[in-house]
Amino acid sequence: MDRKAVFLDVDGTLVGWDLQIPRSAEEACKKAKEAGHRLCVATGRAHYVIGEDILSLGFDGVISAGGARIDLQGETIFQNRFTPQVLAHIIGFFESRGIGCTFERSQCLLASPKVFDYFQRKQSPFQDLIQTYIQLEQVIQGPLSAELEDVGKVIFCDAGNLSLEAIRREFSGECDVVQCSMPFYGRNSGEMSPAGINKGRAVEQVLSHWGISKENSIAIGDGDNDLSMFHCCGHGVAMGNGDPGLKKAAEWVTDTLENDGVAKAFRHYGLV
Repeated sequence: MDRKAVFLDVDGTLVGWDLQIPRSAEEACKKAKEAGHRLCVATGRAHYVIGEDILSLGFDGVISAGGARIDLQGETIFQNRFTPQVLAHIIGFFESRGIGCTFERSQCLLASPKVFDYFQRKQSPFQDLIQTYIQLEQVIQGPLSAELEDVGKVIFCDAGNLSLEAIRREFSGECDVVQCSMPFYGRNSGEMSPAGINKGRAVEQVLSHWGISKENSIAIGDGDNDLSMFHCCGHGVAMGNGDPGLKKAAEWVTDTLENDGVAKAFRHYGLV
């Protein structure tokens, strides 16, 4: 049997918005590990937010901050951060347009006052989810600074009539921009990482470290920021609750998170 490498997104894939992991997914991960396969978390979350409930499933690696950090067997092998020049551009661009931004730092999320203003305007069913997010991710309000040295990802609130494509053009060569995976940031919100930093590039580094071929790798996700993994893995699996664009790019679409989508994907590819 060829050893496979499986890259699993977290929110919307492995973990529901209630922060629970389906028992079927827990069992599938543990059985795949027992069968000798390698498992790696691949999330937009900061590393400090990935709890023991996830790590206890036996993951061999962790890709966090959308690819800006890679940890294998507890050792950080890669970390990338924004330069002061790019942060200054981001701050000036969004603040001049009245759009709130959140800076993902090493131990907290620093949100501009406009982010909290935006959250307060959001209506149910997002209010409870927003409060959970603020507590889990340790979101604090404060002024954004280009001098911060530990920012690996930026999230901006709904940009209104300003399209993601226009934002991509503005930051071409400086940032990668994808649709935000968290619905309470708004329909036209986004996530930014330093140029060339994404989950797919991180997957390539992990596969190289493990000596596993692209053909023996599987990516499972639900959002726009998982698309780069599909390009760098031999097999791309979209969750049934996933983004329509991701489903179109997937080799196979599994069931929803609530209906044992991860476990069904593991069975489909012979991992368990």
